[in-house]
Amino acid sequence: MHGFALALISSACLVGCGSLDGIENDSLSQVPPPVATPAPASAPSPPRPADTRGANDSTPLTNVVDFDTLRLGGVIVGPVGPEVETSVISNAGEAIADIRTRVVCPATLATCNPMRNPAGTVYTYVAEITPGADLANDAGFFMPGVLRAIASAETVRTDYATTGFTGSVGYSFRQLRAAVNGEADVRGTRVVCDFSGRIAWYLPFDSGWGTGEAITFFWQSTQPPIGPNGQWLVEAIAQAGTPRAVSGRGTTTKPRDVAGQAPTASDCSPRT
Repeated sequence: MHGFALALISSACLVGCGSLDGIENDSLSQVPPPVATPAPASAPSPPRPADTRGANDSTPLTNVVDFDTLRLGGVIVGPVGPEVETSVISNAGEAIADIRTRVVCPATLATCNPMRNPAGTVYTYVAEITPGADLANDAGFFMPGVLRAIASAETVRTDYATTGFTGSVGYSFRQLRAAVNGEADVRGTRVVCDFSGRIAWYLPFDSGWGTGEAITFFWQSTQPPIGPNGQWLVEAIAQAGTPRAVSGRGTTTKPRDVAGQAPTASDCSPRT
């Protein structure tokens, strides 16, 4: 009797049960695939601090011109030659940048001699600044033995009143774009004139303008230069060492002082 029942069951399974392998495969096909675990999100970059430089003591300058579009003529040959090549030196006596300056006449004057130039000549004061570099200085200028590598230079400023300022000021757009992190930093670069008559170029914090990247800055004046006895200021963040925030000054030419020509504490508008 038992054998007969087993035979019936076996016969039934041959017709309708299918194989055990088929049952297992159908069951496995209904198992949902494993869910991939998402990678942990990277921490967002900390926001940059609010940029309040010049907020209370300066006027924005809006006539910002691309240096590469200027049509320039002869260069004034001063006591050390057509250019002044010096170091930007911090208070600790370290070089933080190289600065090369010159004063140039308009394109109509192939020779630039302030003693012979016509009245109304406009002089272009040019400074090429390279953070974290220090080329050989002109004779007579101290050259530090220590050079700091720079992660991000953030402020460039004339450390003298820009006597005779015409209102025309700027920098090389091409060089700035190549030096900073992106278009946001290009758009975020500001130029101001403070109430002591000094012009400042403010690059955004952490803009990435660092070692070996030259940018040319300029401003224009109705006044010719006097000797290499002015200074440009550079403020930057060093790549390493203490302190990280560094600033220094480099010797350059500055315009002749004329009474009433420099902006006053209440007026930073152009003077002619």
